[in-house]
Amino acid sequence: MNALRAATIVLLPTLVLATVVITGTARPLQASANAMPTVHAAGIMVNYAVDEQGSGTPALAFQGTFAQTKLALVVDSPEGGIIGFSRKSSEVTSFSDSSGNSLLQEDATFGPFAFGERIVQDGKRLVVTLETEKGPTSGASSIEAAGTIDVTIAHEKKTYTTEVAPIQPGHGLRAGPILLTIQEYEKSSWNDNMELTLETKWNVDAITSYTAILADGARVELTPSSTMSVNGTTRIALTAKADLGKSLALEVQAWDQPKQRKVPFKVKASVGLK
Repeated sequence: MNALRAATIVLLPTLVLATVVITGTARPLQASANAMPTVHAAGIMVNYAVDEQGSGTPALAFQGTFAQTKLALVVDSPEGGIIGFSRKSSEVTSFSDSSGNSLLQEDATFGPFAFGERIVQDGKRLVVTLETEKGPTSGASSIEAAGTIDVTIAHEKKTYTTEVAPIQPGHGLRAGPILLTIQEYEKSSWNDNMELTLETKWNVDAITSYTAILADGARVELTPSSTMSVNGTTRIALTAKADLGKSLALEVQAWDQPKQRKVPFKVKASVGLK
């Protein structure tokens, strides 16, 4: 293998490079006439060895990973509503370079879908990454992958409002099927805003907005500033630009009746490998 060979290409929708061509095809979900998710390749990393460590294992050009090939895929849902991704039930049926060399690892502990998927733009996009410790063959001109991505998606939103409750740690707020428990309410350590911290076992990716309704009827938008999930429980910090007082009702908007759907993909990414 030729040392000192490494390439990373990350594409934005409006970026065009003469040496990079990324194409893909996908089929729409069949559950709804309004649902038209598609899949395309958005980035690729090729990571070759530049040296050997004392143990005989290769020292890769890009550190912090054992992967020699990564391929980023984006599931697009124009109407939004993507709220989940199942790594276990998603499948890669082929992952190879243009020479026919398979990049799939039969003995891999994890993968080929890497951890760290992201849902962005109010559920309009899901970003997942395929990775492998195998690199493309010297002289390969492209990487191809096919399979299915199992997503949880909804097409309608519902709004739920809790009863008025005191802002006290440990107090539960029931918004329809969603139970949120108050953990903290204090001034932000970063600015003059207030911060309300809640805890829930609900999928917070399904919640699209939070609004506090104060004792005088005023409405204050609450903006998520951070989330942390441990053992199925998520702690979410919400920022308020006004003091919420001693009590509130919480209005929550969330995606309704989510369903699991398998989105097929077949993509090809070319980077001009030599």
